[in-house]
Amino acid sequence: RARRVARARASWRSDEAPDGLITRTAEALVARWRAGGARQAELEPSMASLRPNADADARLCVENVVYEDDVFRKMHCELAWGDGGFEVLHVVMYPWAERAAPLFAADMVSFAGRVSLCIADVAPVTEDLSLSSSYARALAPTFDAARRGLRLRELPDWGREILGPLCVCVGPKVGPEGEREVEQFLNYLFALHDAYVALARAEPISPESTREKTLAAQTRFCDYQLENIKTRRALERAFGVERADRYMRDVLFDVTARTPCAPAP
Repeated sequence: RARRVARARASWRSDEAPDGLITRTAEALVARWRAGGARQAELEPSMASLRPNADADARLCVENVVYEDDVFRKMHCELAWGDGGFEVLHVVMYPWAERAAPLFAADMVSFAGRVSLCIADVAPVTEDLSLSSSYARALAPTFDAARRGLRLRELPDWGREILGPLCVCVGPKVGPEGEREVEQFLNYLFALHDAYVALARAEPISPESTREKTLAAQTRFCDYQLENIKTRRALERAFGVERADRYMRDVLFDVTARTPCAPAP
């Protein structure tokens, strides 16, 4: 079952994170990337592992790992944990913009071992936030199955302008019903991920005009994420304003108009 995935041997310092569902989910996704032949990308050490400043108002630790291949410019997984049993999983997969493929995005938030927020989506790269017919047809059955068993909640403010029609956002309740919701969400998360990766790898190379639109949509995704004040304030309290801003722009949401659209020859 999805929530009983064995803990993978991580290639980053995930062993310092709490040994629970959030970390196991992160490691299961990273194991999928490695199994698919992705290469681990370099991250500046000061940005790969973040620990709070000595005089920080909050105790927050962050671990990052990034993979890449000929289809995905960046496959990023972030684990964060801190005061009060706070844990976060944040994942974004950015295809090279030479392919008009959506982005895979997922977030999970937990307090004291209880998951309180789950989001998974393939974020569109179109102005109207629609998915191409090939993605909509292939992924709709998985989405419909998840929607029948989950009570979807309203998207956070930052998500309304960038997430798409297949987004699942859940706020699991306390107790056995909430545990069932988390398990069903994880089933959707892994099924969506696997189907998405297959579709993205089959996506043809786009003409130059389409690449520019795709890159603009990826930039829009990052720009809206950078406006997530709640995330920014949490990072600032632990790492200071300057380091938090650099981390958000250089690691979390780094697409700009200057980002390459294709891998180097």
